Amino acid sequence: SANEDGLPPYLDPTHEFYSETLDAAVRAWQGVYAEGGFKPGGRGHKEQLENWLRNRFSHLSDNARKGIVAVVNPNKLGGNPKTKKS
Repeated sequence: SANEDGLPPYLDPTHEFYSETLDAAVRAWQGVYAEGGFKPGGRGHKEQLENWLRNRFSHLSDNARKGIVAVVNPNKLGGNPKTKKS
């Protein structure tokens, strides 16, 4: 259940088992995919997620950010999306 600020326990930094890495992953997904941050036709998912994290969680290690991107990125094959041929 949510805390008094409306945060789920896993995003509540005062919770005994709070994980900043999990918090960053959830917020990256929200920022890039749910809040219109993803720019189709531009850079790939991985790069957009990495940029989002670098701008907002710059103090996390490169390994932490790479791990978050690996979990959050829906494009598991990597690279640019394939285009349909007519």
